[in-house]
Amino acid sequence: MTHKHHTHTPTRAILLAAAATLALTAPAAFAETRSCNGALKLTPQNATMTYLRYDFSVGKTVHLPHEYNPARRDSRARMLSCVRSHWANPDMETRPDDCLGIRDYHVRDYPFDSLDREVTEALCAANPGVETIVISVDLTITGNTGCVTSGSSDTFNILRNYPVNCAAPIGDGGSDEAYEDPAPPIGEGGDWECVGEGCDGALPPPEDETEDEAPPPAATYTPLPAFRLPGNDLYMIELDAPNWMLCRQACTEDARCGAWTYRGPTAASGPLCLIKSRAGVPIPDLCCRSGIKH
Repeated sequence: MTHKHHTHTPTRAILLAAAATLALTAPAAFAETRSCNGALKLTPQNATMTYLRYDFSVGKTVHLPHEYNPARRDSRARMLSCVRSHWANPDMETRPDDCLGIRDYHVRDYPFDSLDREVTEALCAANPGVETIVISVDLTITGNTGCVTSGSSDTFNILRNYPVNCAAPIGDGGSDEAYEDPAPPIGEGGDWECVGEGCDGALPPPEDETEDEAPPPAATYTPLPAFRLPGNDLYMIELDAPNWMLCRQACTEDARCGAWTYRGPTAASGPLCLIKSRAGVPIPDLCCRSGIKH
């Protein structure tokens, strides 16, 4: 019997070694960013006024194809959290963390840092001659699967009855800080002139100033945008205009007032001001704005 001897070539072993080498040296999977688009619309209740729209996007970087749709869902959640948290704290001087590009997230063209100030400047410039603008804030999200739940877009109401004051602010810049009304001019340039004792330049002797005659002290407040203060009500004021600074002014003028809550107009009532003896426990509520007197 003749035996055939087979000579084994190293071809298979060489191929396997080459494949292993390539696997070790090949670059990681290509990074992809999956984004959702957002349109933030600020709409005045008065339909004749000009609305504002801001477009921006939020994305997340992933490395594997099966992560694409979850990345869009994460981007959608991040966009909602960004907008909601910023409008819940509009007096912040910087944007919330969810509005920043942190770790694998990317935020592009988000329009605000100091939200209340920048919104006030933009809306008042777009609607000159208007003292107060009451707006609704809506976010519309578009994009591929993961960004929307059905159809081509999802719209969320972020806030209703948000007052924007375009009139001259009370105090310095309209913020919750100490202010005093300037004393009216006496004599030259004033609305009245001196009659009687002291008009010849000689001042009468000083009298003891009683507590009733003393000017009311200036007041400072801890601002609480998007919060209400339940209980401890002294009385309620029906305001003539949707302006929270009128409520703060009423508290300043009443020595009994320790805190206030402004509630914007609703379908059931106009703007209201609740003057309180003390603050109590603040409760988050987008209907309202409050201040605690110091």
